[in-house]
Amino acid sequence: AHYHCNCWALEREDGFTLAFTDHNSDITLGGYGYLFKTSGGWSQSARQRQTTLEDENVELIGVFESDSITDADLYAGRYNKCKILHFFVDWRVPEYGPISKSTYSLSSVNFTGETWQAEVVGLTGQLKPKIGNVHSRNCSFLLGDSATCGVDLGALSIAGVRVATVVDADGNADALNRANFTAYNADIASGPGDDYYNLGAITWATGNNAGVTSEVQNYIQSNRRFALQLSVPFVIQVGDTFDLSPGCDKRLTTCNTKFSNSLRFGGSPFMPTTDALAQHAEQLADRE
Repeated sequence: AHYHCNCWALEREDGFTLAFTDHNSDITLGGYGYLFKTSGGWSQSARQRQTTLEDENVELIGVFESDSITDADLYAGRYNKCKILHFFVDWRVPEYGPISKSTYSLSSVNFTGETWQAEVVGLTGQLKPKIGNVHSRNCSFLLGDSATCGVDLGALSIAGVRVATVVDADGNADALNRANFTAYNADIASGPGDDYYNLGAITWATGNNAGVTSEVQNYIQSNRRFALQLSVPFVIQVGDTFDLSPGCDKRLTTCNTKFSNSLRFGGSPFMPTTDALAQHAEQLADRE
């Protein structure tokens, strides 16, 4: 007879938790404060355990059904780095606790156009140290990081910007667009100029996209028009509000002219390119 089942608990970083089981009735597991609900589950391949710090290999395929899992939360990245607890349970005596327990995390959650896919990794992956740094001509710092970049991003950001019109890629009115819109002139100062908010962040505060963060592809100052890198999950509506911060293309000229921050530039702008190295090699060969 088969007396075993699987239970899964998903713990988001904000404290929100979901619990599921592939058993035919809900289960309360001894030692854990979750009610594991019958709502689908994952079909799991054989697990390959490692004696070293290598990740445990496992393939998970399946579906979870819950009204608590929303597109807005998925698009907003609230399930990224979510912890997954897997319990192997004897459903006859769940009060005794699990027979075995494994812990994973979601390293990323992406939409393929048809389904949501998540990459599941073992916790030992978080113990792997980063060794060395990558040097390039462009800056490697995160804009606004106080420990490295030093730019006061809060002072350059604007809160409560309102959507004035929703347009298509050519600027024509399009009430169903999800990536192009204009803002009220009064909400954005007249000084920044075109492209100032390119690569910047928009965090939607109200409307159906509330909580979603978008990256700006292009900004035109004259009509306060924005184009997003990627469409938002839901249609943008007139009156939606968002918080806005500028972006950085990681170049030294931008760091100097846009942010007056070249002394803390995190790149190596005078690093010779591969062309320069090859040219030097050719000169040595000619001398010989």
